[in-house]
Amino acid sequence: MLDFITTKLQLSAQWENPSDVTTVLMVIGGDVVQKALAQTTGCLYTPVCFSFGWVTYAFMALVGIIGDGRLLPPPDYPVKVFNLGSGYCRENKNWTVGRIMRDMEAYMSRVEPMGHSGIRISIWKAEENPNRHTKHSYSKIHILGLVTTVVQLAIASIPLILYGDWGILLLTVAGTLLALVAGALPQWRVEKLPNRQHSNAKFALTSGNGSKDIMIVMGNGHCLDLEELCAQETPRNGKPWEKFEREQPGLFTKPQRRPDDSLLLHRTGTQVMSARTIWGLPSGFWITLCVCVVQSLAWLVILITSAALSQNTWFLILIGVLGMFQNAYLAAVERSPRHRNLPLKMVETIVTQKVMDGLMDFESVYRCGRPLVSEFFPGPLREEETAWWSGDTQAYDEGRVQSKTYRGVPRSFMRKSPSAHSLTTKAQTDKAPLAGQDSKRPDRTSAGPSHHPYSVVAPTPLQGSIEADLWPPKSPPLAHQTLALGTPDEMSFEKSGEGWQMSSSKHASHQSLVPSQSSTFQHIPANLDTTIGEFPEWMG
Repeated sequence: MLDFITTKLQLSAQWENPSDVTTVLMVIGGDVVQKALAQTTGCLYTPVCFSFGWVTYAFMALVGIIGDGRLLPPPDYPVKVFNLGSGYCRENKNWTVGRIMRDMEAYMSRVEPMGHSGIRISIWKAEENPNRHTKHSYSKIHILGLVTTVVQLAIASIPLILYGDWGILLLTVAGTLLALVAGALPQWRVEKLPNRQHSNAKFALTSGNGSKDIMIVMGNGHCLDLEELCAQETPRNGKPWEKFEREQPGLFTKPQRRPDDSLLLHRTGTQVMSARTIWGLPSGFWITLCVCVVQSLAWLVILITSAALSQNTWFLILIGVLGMFQNAYLAAVERSPRHRNLPLKMVETIVTQKVMDGLMDFESVYRCGRPLVSEFFPGPLREEETAWWSGDTQAYDEGRVQSKTYRGVPRSFMRKSPSAHSLTTKAQTDKAPLAGQDSKRPDRTSAGPSHHPYSVVAPTPLQGSIEADLWPPKSPPLAHQTLALGTPDEMSFEKSGEGWQMSSSKHASHQSLVPSQSSTFQHIPANLDTTIGEFPEWMG
């Protein structure tokens, strides 16, 4: 009976004032803090709040700086970066590139579900970045972080107002200031951004063979050099720091000079900058090293101080838990590429049943899909596949058209219409879902009505028209050949002689398509799910 009462008193005392547990909580969750910082740094204010885990992170950062010299965590999402112009492939070693790919896949899974398709290729166009080389933009998460910090300070003020206990408020203010200093280090921007930020190259991001997603980024003169970023040099070297103060000498860079003391200029007339060094290391790296040493000592002091608090510890636990959930959200949340200084605009999506079909459709339109073939098909190709990539597309495309399973219209069967700038329908501006559209049908080769230049067909029969130009493969006329659109039992094109004849099992409409003419279809099944259109000029 005495033991029961003793245990009851001990549990009651612990739950009334759990002073010992705060010391334990201070040392968990360091990896969460690191990822939250990696997500949100780049501005002067970082929304990562005071929370449990900062003590562990401070020593993790110190070990990383002394070791490989980096603040960013290793990439947590596997990515390979292809330069589609040169054909070179690099394994990604940068955390930011991995998150770009992860967030893109999550976004595409919501707006363009794959179903049972084999591959999904999303094509994006890089747009102009309004930020400078070393700046990031603020977003809603910064407001959320500011609100969380204000709430934490308000909770910490309650013991002071009610009981005159200022210890918890002191810890909260000190921890918040240390968190802000850690997030403001310029080395975060050095690691998250490449030196070259106006690339014209075309990049492909994918997790590799077996992955069902490929992200294509058309540089268009506005893209971060993802090839450089994925294999960036360590901040111990001076090269990554040259992006600072490009217009004038600053704390981290200085202008390069010739032996005669004249300025060294680029071909564009701008100064050639180099990193300022102290004892062989960049000055910015020295700042990071000194701050990490001071932070590790300061957080150790906060840990010891928190162990000395024996009253009103529930307020400290509440503050730490609130900050921990805030930082966990920041570490995991999806972020738009524009918040990583890579504004992108969706062009279209190619979704096919077979991986090879998707790569061929991409090659037919953009003429840069060859480097991806060896990645997804490392072994020998079939005879008709080898012939297709050698320029003879007839055998493979005809086999694809005549396949018993619906594999979509080969993109090599579509070419730019000389009489129209884009496809038009009466329902093109309607943002509502298409009537009768089946979201599970495979091979949806467009991202939808908002993803110009491809537009969607009319949602109901007898409404809208498609101006298209289909031409048959360069081969002698076949006795009978079927080009299926939508579902095979609803609409098909039968090839006989020199043209194509449209037939439908649900609508008694037939239209002869001669390769040289632009035709208009009026009787279209409501659930026809294919799009064709002109290629935009910027694709080159």
